[in-house]
Formats: sequence, structure tokens, C-alpha cells
Amino acid sequence: MTPLENSLYVASVAPVLAIVVSTVLRPAVSARWNAILLALSGIGGVVAGAYGAVAETPFTMAVPMFYGMTIALDRFSAIFFLGISLAIAVAGLCALSQIGKHHDAGNVRMLGILGGLLVVSLQWTLLAGNIIGFVTAWATMMLAAFLLQRIVRNTAETTGLQFLAIAQVSTIAIASGLFVLSSGALFSDFGTLAYVAGQLSVTNLIVAYGLLFLGFAAAMGAFPFHRGFISAVTHVPAHIAVLFRGGLSGVALYGFIRCILFILPPLSIWYSLPVAVIGALTMLCGAFCALNEKSVQRIVAYLSVSSIGLTALMVAGAMAFQALAIYDAMNVMLFAAFIQLTINVIATSGLFLVADVIGSDLHTSGGLAKTLPKFTITTFVLLFGTVGFPPSAAFTSIWMAGSTFQAMFSSAPVAAIALLVVGILSIFLMIAAILRVIIGVFFGESRGGVDARVSEPSDAQLAPIVLLALLTFVSGFALPQLLVSIGADPLTDSAGTFNGGIVTAFGTLRMGTIGLLVLGIGGVKWYFRDSILERLPSFETIEKWRLSCMNRMSFGSKFTKLWNGALEKLRR
Repeated sequence: MTPLENSLYVASVAPVLAIVVSTVLRPAVSARWNAILLALSGIGGVVAGAYGAVAETPFTMAVPMFYGMTIALDRFSAIFFLGISLAIAVAGLCALSQIGKHHDAGNVRMLGILGGLLVVSLQWTLLAGNIIGFVTAWATMMLAAFLLQRIVRNTAETTGLQFLAIAQVSTIAIASGLFVLSSGALFSDFGTLAYVAGQLSVTNLIVAYGLLFLGFAAAMGAFPFHRGFISAVTHVPAHIAVLFRGGLSGVALYGFIRCILFILPPLSIWYSLPVAVIGALTMLCGAFCALNEKSVQRIVAYLSVSSIGLTALMVAGAMAFQALAIYDAMNVMLFAAFIQLTINVIATSGLFLVADVIGSDLHTSGGLAKTLPKFTITTFVLLFGTVGFPPSAAFTSIWMAGSTFQAMFSSAPVAAIALLVVGILSIFLMIAAILRVIIGVFFGESRGGVDARVSEPSDAQLAPIVLLALLTFVSGFALPQLLVSIGADPLTDSAGTFNGGIVTAFGTLRMGTIGLLVLGIGGVKWYFRDSILERLPSFETIEKWRLSCMNRMSFGSKFTKLWNGALEKLRR
């Protein structure tokens, strides 16, 4: 067996063993083994994805037990297999730090079984070489995700119904879209599907595109499906939340890009407009809701939703550049979208663990910077990495997307300016949200009436948070260049050559240098933190400012007043 086959074997067998372990062993023992096997599966997947990205020919294998089922790992799917496996490894790391928390012995068995089933279905969705394999793996993935959030004791009934609706809409829409594209031949491989899709009428092509866009957007948690995504993420243990955030969103992004670039015929630039609109609404909605939340965990979840919107905007830009035949800019956008997705999974995973340690909302916290300095600095790195401060790879991703602004402006100036305004406003709201968390949780005094400060995290809890913070910190230096070196340059085989400039050894070093300069200034400021803390506004003052801004931006209440006034005049 080749190294790719060996690593792929480890990645695929480990979650199956986790299911067996959860079924056979006692819950106290199986919880630890499940976490270890989850991390092992992720590591094997990262290695398999790296080998698949540099392989000259795609890896394919027929499954003899199922007629027509094939496993395929080409260059494009290998890159996403690497990213999803990284999320699985991070989930295993989070699970190790959470053994015995969030779930009693009665739920440990089902969490292990369904968690392993979710990982297997995530992998097979990426490995499926034909339509029936993809649809089957997708349906299994959504079913496992629904059952996972339902078995948690503190999950409300409405949350389960919301996620069930999302799962049903997503699965039915994707299966229907692929059925239309294939003209009913669901056992066809993706190469045949691309040929058949090229012969479709314009009407069928529009219907298939709309169904696929609806299905993948629902699974990503894009607007207006974000409520179900938030409810699911905030009611499950941290390692399951990581699988939801990195797994479901990553596989949905993979499926949508594969359909757009590899299956559908060349599309008009107008097909990118719905993706751009939904991405902008998702980014704004996530940032605005994060600023208006009290729970730290929900703030992190909404920041993650905003990042999903930003990723969708980058994909829309890639679609537009493909329609304009500007392939270098298209590849820059695809590269930026993948980096944004990957680094946000790492940063938000750490923040989910941080929220689990804090265990309270903003109105009952305060003063943690004095009692937990290491925990505070680690959290700052994760928060700033989520928003896109240098030197994290999120900053590199935003910089890469911004480097294509001139090409976008020359082709569609109105759309370019609108996206720029939306992006700046969303980033401003996200920064305001994390500053509210920083001042509310880590500075000032406790506001709970009693000593509401959290206790010092144990080494088992702090170690994965520190590791994820280090990965976030060095990602801007290492991640883009690593992806280029393993063959993610470009992400597609037939889309021209990559000429982005920023994803080079010099470009990555330049971005990292800017980040170090910013952190150096921040370090000097932190050295004189006593004088700075005296100048910071109190949390109560910040809340007054926030509520004042929210009242001024409450268009719904203003519209209601105007409507009531108009009705009163009519009655007179």
C-alpha cells in the first residue's frame, strides 16, 4: 500500500473503531478512547490530504460491496480533505480536555457512536466519486448531526425542529439538484455528470443551480438558516461544535465549489449575485448579532457565522472572476476562501473551549485579566485571530481578497464598492463585539454580586487552548506557504496559473512582519497596562453606548412608529 492509502486507511478506520469502542466499553473508558481515535483520524486525514494534493494522478478505488460506488481523491478534494481532517483532529483535542463534562454517562455512549458516524460521513462525502455515494454520505452526515444535538439534555425542542428542518431542506435540495443535472442517472460519476450538465437547457440549469445553492447554503449556516446553526452549536459539547463548524461548513463549501467549477458549464456573472447577497447578509447578520448577545458562547458562534458570510463573499468573487475569464484573480479568491475557513475553525475551536471555561455571560464576569493572565493572553490571540488581526492567516486571507479589488472595480464598480462597504461595516461590528467581550470579561471588577471569577483552568483544559492559540498566531506565516508547497497552487487544475503575489515566501513573510509590528506595539502598551486600564471605559458605559447605537439602528421600531402614525391619520 502507498503512503496515501495507509494514511487514508487510518483516517477511515479510526472513527469506525470509535463507534465499536463506544458500543462495547464502559462510558468512562470509551470517552477517552473516542477522543484519542478522533484525533488519530484527523491526523491520518491531514497526511492523506497532503499526499493527495501533491499526487500527479487522482486516487480512485471501486467499492465491491456496493454497485457503482467509487472512492476518489483528486487534487481539489484532497485539499478540502486536509482541511476537514484538521477540524477533526482539533475536535479530538477538544474532546480530550472535556472528558466527563457536558454529558452524563447515559449520553457518552451515544455521543461516541454518533460522533464517529458523523466523522465517517464527512470523510465519505469528500471521497465519493459518484452522485449516489455523495448523496448517501450527505444524508447520513445531516442525520448524524441532527441526532447529536438532540441527545444533549439541555437542547430545547424548538432547536431540534429548526435543525431537522435545515437538514431536510439541505438534503432534499441537493439530491434534487443533482437529479436534475444528471437527468435521473444518479449512479453516474462526476465526470459523466459534467458532460450531461453541459447539454441541459437554460431552464433546467437555473433550476439545478438554485436547488444546489439552497442546499449548500442551508448546511453552511448562511442567512436565513443561521438561527438553526447557532442553536445547534451552542447546545452541544465543544468538540461536537467544532465538528459542526468545521465539518458541515467545510463540506458544504467543497460541494458548492465543485458543482460550480467542475460540473456546471461556464456560468454568467449574474449567477454570482445571489451568492454575494447571501454572503453579505450572513456577514452583517453575524456581526450585528454578536454585538447584541450576552452569552460568550453565542458571541463566538455569531462571529463564526460572520466568517461564513465572508467566505461566501470570496466564493462569489471567484465565480465572478471565472465568468470574466480573470483566472488568476479567481484562484486568489478560492485560496483566500479556503484559508479563511481553515483558520476560523482553529480560532473558534479555541474560543468554544474558552467559553466553556468562563461559563457565564458578560453581565456576571469581570476582572479575569488580573487573576488569569495566561488564559487572558491566549484568549486575546484567539479573538483577534477570529476577526482577522495580523499575523493570523485570517488577515492574510482578507489581504488576498483585497488584492483583487482593482480587477473587480474595473469590471463591476458598483458591486465592488458595495462589497467594500459591507466588509468594512461588518469588520467594525466584529471588532466592537470582541472589545465588548475583552472589557466585559477580562477587565474591571466582577458584576455578579458575588465573586463570579472563574477558577484557574486545569492543565488538561488550558493545554489545547494554548495550542490552538499558537496555531492561530503562526498561521499567517506558515499556512499559505504550506498550502502552496503541497500543491494547492492553484486549487483547480485547469484554471490558469496562480499569480496572486501575496501567497509567496516573501508575501507571507511580509504579512507576518506587519503582524509582529502590531503585536510589538501592543506588547509595549500591555507593559504599561495599569495606566491604560485606568483610561478604559467601564463595562456599564460600553453597554450604554451599545444600546444607544442599537436603538438608533432599530429600523423595525421606526418603521412601526411611522406605520402607526399613518394609520392614525387615516382614521382621522
